Amino acid sequence: LNVIYQCSGFPTILHIIRNEATDPHESCFVFVMLIVNGYLECAYGVITNQVSIFLCDALSIVLGILYLFIFHVYSNAEQRQQIKRAIECTLFLMIAVFVLLLMDYNAPTALYLDIIGALCVLSGIVLMISPLAVIKAVIEDQTAEYLPAMTVVTTFITAVAWVLYGAHHKDMVVLSANGIGLIGAMVEIGLLLTYPMTPQHDGQKSISIL
Repeated sequence: LNVIYQCSGFPTILHIIRNEATDPHESCFVFVMLIVNGYLECAYGVITNQVSIFLCDALSIVLGILYLFIFHVYSNAEQRQQIKRAIECTLFLMIAVFVLLLMDYNAPTALYLDIIGALCVLSGIVLMISPLAVIKAVIEDQTAEYLPAMTVVTTFITAVAWVLYGAHHKDMVVLSANGIGLIGAMVEIGLLLTYPMTPQHDGQKSISIL
Protein backbone atom coordinates (compact mmCIF):
# COMPACT_ATOMS: atom_id res chain seq x y z
CA LEU A 1 0.00 0.00 0.00
CA ASN A 2 2.83 2.41 0.81
CA VAL A 3 4.42 1.86 -2.61
CA ILE A 4 1.07 2.47 -4.33
CA TYR A 5 0.66 5.67 -2.33
CA GLN A 6 4.16 6.83 -3.26
CA CYS A 7 3.41 6.25 -6.95
CA SER A 8 0.08 8.09 -6.76
CA GLY A 9 1.76 11.35 -7.76
CA PHE A 10 2.34 10.13 -11.33
CA PRO A 11 -1.11 11.18 -12.67
CA THR A 12 -0.57 14.74 -11.41
CA ILE A 13 2.94 14.89 -12.86
CA LEU A 14 1.81 13.46 -16.23
CA HIS A 15 -0.97 16.05 -16.33
CA ILE A 16 1.59 18.82 -15.72
CA ILE A 17 3.89 17.45 -18.46
CA ARG A 18 1.02 17.23 -20.97
CA ASN A 19 -0.01 20.83 -20.26
CA GLU A 20 3.63 21.94 -20.09
CA ALA A 21 2.67 24.08 -17.09
CA THR A 22 1.45 23.83 -13.52
CA ASP A 23 -1.85 25.29 -12.44
CA PRO A 24 -1.43 28.50 -10.39
CA HIS A 25 -3.29 26.85 -7.50
CA GLU A 26 -1.21 23.65 -7.52
CA SER A 27 1.14 23.16 -4.60
CA CYS A 28 4.47 21.34 -4.29
CA PHE A 29 3.79 20.71 -0.60
CA VAL A 30 2.73 17.07 -0.98
CA PHE A 31 5.93 16.26 -2.92
CA VAL A 32 8.12 17.99 -0.34
CA MET A 33 6.44 16.08 2.48
CA LEU A 34 6.94 12.83 0.57
CA ILE A 35 10.69 13.50 0.69
CA VAL A 36 10.66 14.60 4.35
CA ASN A 37 8.60 11.65 5.54
CA GLY A 38 10.68 9.22 3.50
CA TYR A 39 13.92 10.59 4.96
CA LEU A 40 12.66 10.37 8.55
CA GLU A 41 11.33 6.85 8.01
CA CYS A 42 14.69 5.83 6.49
CA ALA A 43 16.45 7.21 9.57
CA TYR A 44 14.08 5.19 11.74
CA GLY A 45 14.82 2.09 9.67
CA VAL A 46 18.57 2.63 10.14
CA ILE A 47 18.26 3.00 13.92
CA THR A 48 16.04 -0.07 14.28
CA ASN A 49 17.96 -2.11 11.66
CA GLN A 50 14.77 -2.68 9.65
CA VAL A 51 15.91 -2.99 6.03
CA SER A 52 12.36 -3.23 4.64
CA ILE A 53 11.42 0.16 6.11
CA PHE A 54 14.62 1.72 4.78
CA LEU A 55 14.17 0.38 1.23
CA CYS A 56 10.47 1.26 1.02
CA ASP A 57 11.02 4.83 2.16
CA ALA A 58 14.17 5.27 0.08
CA LEU A 59 11.81 4.88 -2.89
CA SER A 60 9.68 7.63 -1.36
CA ILE A 61 12.67 10.00 -1.37
CA VAL A 62 13.58 9.17 -4.98
CA LEU A 63 10.02 9.63 -6.25
CA GLY A 64 9.54 12.79 -4.19
CA ILE A 65 12.67 14.34 -5.70
CA LEU A 66 11.54 13.31 -9.20
CA TYR A 67 8.06 14.80 -8.68
CA LEU A 68 9.51 18.01 -7.24
CA PHE A 69 12.02 18.39 -10.08
CA ILE A 70 9.34 18.06 -12.77
CA PHE A 71 7.02 20.38 -10.84
CA HIS A 72 9.85 22.94 -10.65
CA VAL A 73 10.55 22.75 -14.39
CA TYR A 74 6.96 23.68 -15.29
CA SER A 75 6.17 25.96 -12.33
CA ASN A 76 5.69 29.73 -12.34
CA ALA A 77 7.89 32.29 -10.53
CA GLU A 78 5.79 32.32 -7.34
CA GLN A 79 5.74 28.52 -7.13
CA ARG A 80 9.51 28.40 -7.63
CA GLN A 81 9.97 30.70 -4.66
CA GLN A 82 7.78 28.34 -2.61
CA ILE A 83 9.89 25.39 -3.77
CA LYS A 84 13.09 27.23 -2.82
CA ARG A 85 11.83 27.94 0.71
CA ALA A 86 10.58 24.36 1.07
CA ILE A 87 13.94 22.92 -0.01
CA GLU A 88 15.79 25.17 2.45
CA CYS A 89 13.59 23.99 5.34
CA THR A 90 13.88 20.37 4.22
CA LEU A 91 17.68 20.51 4.03
CA PHE A 92 17.83 22.07 7.50
CA LEU A 93 15.70 19.24 8.91
CA MET A 94 17.75 16.58 7.12
CA ILE A 95 21.02 17.96 8.43
CA ALA A 96 19.58 18.18 11.97
CA VAL A 97 18.43 14.56 11.89
CA PHE A 98 21.76 13.43 10.41
CA VAL A 99 23.67 15.18 13.20
CA LEU A 100 21.28 13.60 15.68
CA LEU A 101 22.15 10.17 14.33
CA LEU A 102 25.89 10.88 14.51
CA MET A 103 25.50 11.85 18.18
CA ASP A 104 23.97 8.45 18.98
CA TYR A 105 27.08 7.32 20.87
CA ASN A 106 26.60 10.12 23.44
CA ALA A 107 23.11 9.06 24.54
CA PRO A 108 20.90 5.95 24.76
CA THR A 109 19.45 4.77 21.45
CA ALA A 110 15.97 4.78 23.04
CA LEU A 111 16.07 8.58 23.23
CA TYR A 112 16.71 8.85 19.50
CA LEU A 113 14.02 6.30 18.75
CA ASP A 114 11.54 8.47 20.65
CA ILE A 115 12.66 11.64 18.84
CA ILE A 116 12.75 10.12 15.36
CA GLY A 117 9.53 8.21 16.05
CA ALA A 118 7.75 11.43 17.05
CA LEU A 119 9.05 13.21 13.94
CA CYS A 120 7.89 10.30 11.77
CA VAL A 121 4.41 10.46 13.27
CA LEU A 122 4.20 14.23 12.79
CA SER A 123 5.49 14.15 9.20
CA GLY A 124 3.18 11.22 8.42
CA ILE A 125 0.16 13.22 9.56
CA VAL A 126 1.23 16.29 7.58
CA LEU A 127 1.89 14.13 4.50
CA MET A 128 -1.57 12.56 4.62
CA ILE A 129 -3.36 15.90 4.96
CA SER A 130 -1.04 17.80 2.56
CA PRO A 131 -3.55 17.73 -0.35
CA LEU A 132 -5.67 20.09 1.78
CA ALA A 133 -3.13 22.83 1.00
CA VAL A 134 -5.36 23.74 -1.95
CA ILE A 135 -8.66 23.57 -0.06
CA LYS A 136 -9.20 27.35 -0.31
CA ALA A 137 -8.87 27.29 -4.10
CA VAL A 138 -11.15 24.23 -4.34
CA ILE A 139 -13.94 25.94 -2.41
CA GLU A 140 -13.53 29.36 -4.07
CA ASP A 141 -13.50 27.97 -7.63
CA GLN A 142 -15.96 25.17 -6.78
CA THR A 143 -13.84 22.54 -8.52
CA ALA A 144 -11.95 19.50 -7.29
CA GLU A 145 -9.52 19.59 -10.21
CA TYR A 146 -6.81 21.00 -7.91
CA LEU A 147 -6.93 17.91 -5.69
CA PRO A 148 -4.69 14.96 -6.68
CA ALA A 149 -7.50 12.40 -6.82
CA MET A 150 -5.23 9.33 -6.96
CA THR A 151 -3.24 10.55 -3.96
CA VAL A 152 -6.41 11.31 -2.00
CA VAL A 153 -7.89 7.84 -2.62
CA THR A 154 -4.66 5.98 -1.80
CA THR A 155 -4.20 8.14 1.31
CA PHE A 156 -7.66 7.12 2.50
CA ILE A 157 -7.04 3.41 1.86
CA THR A 158 -3.58 3.47 3.48
CA ALA A 159 -4.88 5.36 6.53
CA VAL A 160 -7.74 2.87 7.00
CA ALA A 161 -5.29 -0.07 6.81
CA TRP A 162 -2.94 1.45 9.39
CA VAL A 163 -5.80 2.43 11.72
CA LEU A 164 -6.99 -1.19 11.68
CA TYR A 165 -3.41 -2.36 12.29
CA GLY A 166 -2.97 0.07 15.20
CA ALA A 167 -6.30 -0.92 16.73
CA HIS A 168 -5.52 -4.64 16.44
CA HIS A 169 -2.07 -4.28 18.05
CA LYS A 170 -3.23 -1.56 20.47
CA ASP A 171 -0.46 0.72 19.21
CA MET A 172 -1.60 4.24 20.12
CA VAL A 173 1.19 5.91 18.14
CA VAL A 174 0.14 4.22 14.89
CA LEU A 175 -3.55 4.58 15.73
CA SER A 176 -3.45 8.28 16.63
CA ALA A 177 -1.25 9.36 13.73
CA ASN A 178 -3.23 7.51 11.09
CA GLY A 179 -6.52 8.34 12.79
CA ILE A 180 -5.81 12.04 12.26
CA GLY A 181 -4.62 11.27 8.73
CA LEU A 182 -7.86 9.37 8.09
CA ILE A 183 -9.94 12.36 9.17
CA GLY A 184 -8.00 14.55 6.76
CA ALA A 185 -8.44 11.98 3.99
CA MET A 186 -12.19 11.88 4.65
CA VAL A 187 -12.35 15.66 4.23
CA GLU A 188 -10.46 15.32 0.95
CA ILE A 189 -12.83 12.56 -0.24
CA GLY A 190 -15.75 14.81 0.73
CA LEU A 191 -14.37 17.60 -1.44
CA LEU A 192 -13.94 15.21 -4.37
CA LEU A 193 -17.56 14.08 -4.03
CA THR A 194 -18.92 17.61 -3.52
CA TYR A 195 -17.19 19.47 -6.34
CA PRO A 196 -16.78 18.43 -10.00
CA MET A 197 -13.34 17.72 -11.47
CA THR A 198 -13.92 20.38 -14.15
CA PRO A 199 -13.82 24.13 -13.36
CA GLN A 200 -17.07 26.00 -12.90
CA HIS A 201 -16.95 28.72 -15.57
CA ASP A 202 -19.07 31.84 -15.41
CA GLY A 203 -21.47 30.48 -18.02
CA GLN A 204 -22.03 27.29 -16.08
CA LYS A 205 -22.64 29.25 -12.89
CA SER A 206 -25.22 31.44 -14.63
CA ILE A 207 -27.10 28.37 -15.91
CA SER A 208 -27.15 26.80 -12.45
CA ILE A 209 -28.57 30.02 -11.00
CA LEU A 210 -31.32 30.11 -13.63
